[in-house]
Amino acid sequence: MKILVKFKKNWADEFNCNGFKVYDTEQAWQADVMTLPELEYEFGTNEGWQEGEITVNDFTVVDISNEQAQALKDLFGNEFGIFPF
Repeated sequence: MKILVKFKKNWADEFNCNGFKVYDTEQAWQADVMTLPELEYEFGTNEGWQEGEITVNDFTVVDISNEQAQALKDLFGNEFGIFPF
């Protein structure tokens, strides 16, 4: 079983940022979650979030089968869109 983690957050009431990442284990996802308090993420020329602005509530975690994970990886790679880890 793999884990699909979807990210959705609005930037400055101007646009929504979406992305996803496929994790091989729950432990790998939990390791990333531990870094959230000091996480900063920038994209574009001056867009992004500072420490503490990205929270666990900005993510949705879904269990997926190995076959579904492989299909996503074949189509998009290990992650797609805006994903802060």
